[in-house]
Parts: sequence; C-alpha cells; structure tokens
Amino acid sequence: MDIAAIQKEAISYERFLKRVYVTPTHCWQMTGWHDKDGYAHFHKSEHKSKAHRISYEWHKGKIPDGLTIDHLCKNKGCVNPDHLEAVTIQENARRHNAEGYKKWWAQLSDDNKQQFIDDVCIKGSLKAAAIKKAATHCRRGHEWKPETTYTAPNGNRRCNVCFADVQKRARLKAKEK
Repeated sequence: MDIAAIQKEAISYERFLKRVYVTPTHCWQMTGWHDKDGYAHFHKSEHKSKAHRISYEWHKGKIPDGLTIDHLCKNKGCVNPDHLEAVTIQENARRHNAEGYKKWWAQLSDDNKQQFIDDVCIKGSLKAAAIKKAATHCRRGHEWKPETTYTAPNGNRRCNVCFADVQKRARLKAKEK
C-alpha cells in the first residue's frame, strides 16, 4: 500500500470515529443513515458499506469467506469490534431467531430497555442531525454562509463551492471521453 492510500485510509478512519458515540451498554453507536433493517452505513474508498463490517475489518482483519458478522449485543447500529463476531450464516440465524431476541429482551430491566430504545432508536438519528446542523463549515472546510450555501426546502444544506467543483470535474471528465 502506498503513502497516499495509507493517508486516505487514516482520513476515512478519522471520519468514521467522529460518527461514533459510546452508549451505557458499551455499544459504539454509529450516527447518520441507517437502512430499513437498522444497519449503519459508511462511505469508505468511494463505496458505501455496512459500518459494522468496515469496523470489523479495521480492528480484526478481513472477514473470512463464507462468514457473516454477528452483533453479539443485538444492536445493528453498533460498530464496537468487541461486540462483533464472524460466524457462519447458519450460526447467525440460529443465534438470532425470534426466541433468542425474546430471551435477550426479557433479561433487560425496564430501565435498560428504555435506555436501549433511547440510545439506538432515538439518540443516534437526533445526534447526527444536531451535529450536522451545528456545523459551521462543510466537510471540505468551506464556511456555511448565505452566499455560498443552498438550503433545500427540507433544511438540508449544500455547499455551492463544492458543488461547483464537482460540476467542473464532471465537465472535464466528459470532455476527456
């Protein structure tokens, strides 16, 4: 791996850690977008992957062929490598059948159930939204100010400086073809 690739990987890891907060149950909860099944996603090396798989590979190495990653904590948004284990698909299904979830949920106190719901279902998305709204600069360092920011009707912001750069690169790429 060359220096540029190592630097790119380090930057990705730093971005990854900025999106993680630790819950009272020691889960590393990933903020940001989660799919309909509850899995957090992360962009690394110009492609989007499930965040728990990226975390496993960064901390424990390549996922062996034929294995999948099991969340020992039952929290699909968790990326704590100590809560992740590579297992066969059959073992993962056996561990996580409906009875397994019922037993796990039944052993939690009412306070822990509420804490889990607050941390996993509510705080993750609210924290990500609050962080994004509080940001004073775009991810490439341009200041959010009215003359360089487009605000969509849903409240999302777009940096016009970055957008112009993307358009310029796209035009240059199209000319090369």
